[in-house]
Amino acid sequence: MEIQLRLSDGQASTDLLDFFRRREMSARQLDDDNVAVELPAGLQERHARQEIELLLRVWQLMHPNVGVEVV
Repeated sequence: MEIQLRLSDGQASTDLLDFFRRREMSARQLDDDNVAVELPAGLQERHARQEIELLLRVWQLMHPNVGVEVV
């Protein structure tokens, strides 16, 4: 299962993908403004979503000019 994210600035998607991949998560580009992050295996879905959302908050603190929404 995966979570899809929409970025307000598609140029930041490469950095977001790298951010998740450095944390050993599978992430891929869907189109210019959308990426998908695979939920970590071995965790209940709720906990996996929480982990991704927490990491996303960290990334957003580092990129305050880029809006991200869970689709």
